[in-house]
Amino acid sequence: MDRLILIKPSIAYKEQILDMVKEWAHYNATHPTDPSPRSIFNKDYSNFEKYLDEFKQEEINPQPGFVPATTYFALDKERDVIVGAIQIRHFLNEHLRNSGGHIGDGVRPSERRKGYATEMIHHALKICKEMGIDRMMISCNESNIGSKKSILNNGGIFERTVSEDDEKLEIYWIDNK
Repeated sequence: MDRLILIKPSIAYKEQILDMVKEWAHYNATHPTDPSPRSIFNKDYSNFEKYLDEFKQEEINPQPGFVPATTYFALDKERDVIVGAIQIRHFLNEHLRNSGGHIGDGVRPSERRKGYATEMIHHALKICKEMGIDRMMISCNESNIGSKKSILNNGGIFERTVSEDDEKLEIYWIDNK
């Protein structure tokens, strides 16, 4: 699991990030899915400097009702391509304990089914450990077999299924000690 590194959003990777976000946005317009991780889509990426600042604000000064969260982009080092994104929430509030969890991740459409999600979660677990998160919650749509596999590949233990917005979410825990 060495082909990826997780990087924070930065101007140095502007073209790679925008390439991924635009591909994903186009895909989402024609495929009604949940754009996960939402953190890369709930900001206006047309002003990239503001886009970067909004990621910083999520980490140090989150909006009311939200917890501090850090978003990373997954860079395939050899190809110099951003293949996905992953957000780590620093702790859980009531909403996240019920359905969201510590991690939200996603792989851009053209890079799916290549094992990237498993590797992204693997690297995120290391970051969570550094942050002192010893037990990590992660969820996925019940129908998302690929996401489920990436969670299980990282030691995910199924806890329960919940309903959210007419969808069934499976809740998993990963012991990160």
